Amino acid sequence: MRWASVDGRSDVIRRVAILFCFCLLAWTALAEISLVSSSSRPGISLQASLTNAFARLNVRWDGIRLPIVPARGYREPFRSKRHDVFSAAKMKLAVIVAGSKAGTGFLLREGNRTWLVTNAHVVRNQPIIQATMLDGTTLALGACEYAAGRDLARFAVEDDRSALELRHGLPDVGERITVLGNTDGRGVITEITGRVVGVGPTELEIDAAFTAGNSGSPVIDPRGRVIAVASYLRDCRNDKDWSKKNTRFNGIRRFALRLSGVKWERPIK
Repeated sequence: MRWASVDGRSDVIRRVAILFCFCLLAWTALAEISLVSSSSRPGISLQASLTNAFARLNVRWDGIRLPIVPARGYREPFRSKRHDVFSAAKMKLAVIVAGSKAGTGFLLREGNRTWLVTNAHVVRNQPIIQATMLDGTTLALGACEYAAGRDLARFAVEDDRSALELRHGLPDVGERITVLGNTDGRGVITEITGRVVGVGPTELEIDAAFTAGNSGSPVIDPRGRVIAVASYLRDCRNDKDWSKKNTRFNGIRRFALRLSGVKWERPIK
C-alpha cells in the first residue's frame, strides 16, 4: 500500500483505531447479551441488552448517558392517587360513640354555619354523644336538628374548623364515589370505593361495600364534595324470586341519603 502523504497515513491510522474500538465495543455488548440470556431474566429484549451493555461501559453519545432499560415484564412500583380524597377529608371526619352505638360523622359547611352530620339512628335518644376527630379532639356539640322524613341528624359546631362542601344537583349512575367512615365500629376511619348504581329523589344506591359503623359516613365524589350520607343496607336475597336470579338485585343492596332539599327540625322536648 502506498501512502499519499504523512497526513494521509495518519488519517488511515485514526480510522483503523476507531474501527478497532467499535469492534471491541460490539464484542463487549455481545458478551453482555450472552450473560443476560443465561441469567434469571430470560425475557430481556435485544434492545434492552445493548442499552445495558453501553450503560455499564459508561458510554456517552453526544454527551447523553444511555439509561439502563429494565427487562420486559418489569413494573415500576404502583403509585396511585386514589387516596387523595381521604387526605383532603381526614381532618373533617369524626368517630361517633353514642351509648352502645358507634357510627361516623363529618363536618359540613352550610351557609355561615358548620355542622356535624350523621344518621339520626346513631344518636337519637342517646344521653351521651361523643364525637372525636382523627386528631383526638372531642367536639363540643351544640343543638341537634333532625331531617324531616330522612334518617339524618346534625349538630351545630362552634369550633373554627374546615369542613366538607355539599354538592348540589344529581349525580350520574356509574359515577365514582368514596365512602369514608368508622367501618364495623372499630374506631378507625377506612376508605371504601365504588360507584353510584341508582339515583332517587331522596336516596342513592351505591356499590361501595360499607358495613355497620359506616352509618353517617360521607359519600364523596372525586372532587371531594359530599353527595350523600351512607345510611342503611337491605337484604334482598330471595332465591324463590326467579326474576332476581343471577342479578345484583338478589343480594345485599346499600343506600345513602341525599342532603339536597332537606328540611331540618329541632326535636320537641
